[in-house]
Amino acid sequence: MDAIAASVAYLHCNDLSLMIVTAAVDRIDILHTFSRISNVRVRGAVTYVGRSSMEVTVSVEIAEEPGWELAALAKFIMVARSPDGTRAIPIN
Repeated sequence: MDAIAASVAYLHCNDLSLMIVTAAVDRIDILHTFSRISNVRVRGAVTYVGRSSMEVTVSVEIAEEPGWELAALAKFIMVARSPDGTRAIPIN
């Protein structure tokens, strides 16, 4: 889930010269038991942006009849740093 959050953050910033790091995992809610799983769908979106930080919400859904059911929800705080990691960088 952290890798998905980082990918979403990089897509939001649209600048590969930045270094995006996970500052915190705000919460992870497990909403459905993970037993015999055949299909899994993972989605991520930026839900809040500060000056150099952003909140990324990641959801995990599993295939259940008749459709998809939310199985887990997590919120990550990601921050943009300079390539050498010494200072915060403003983001979009």
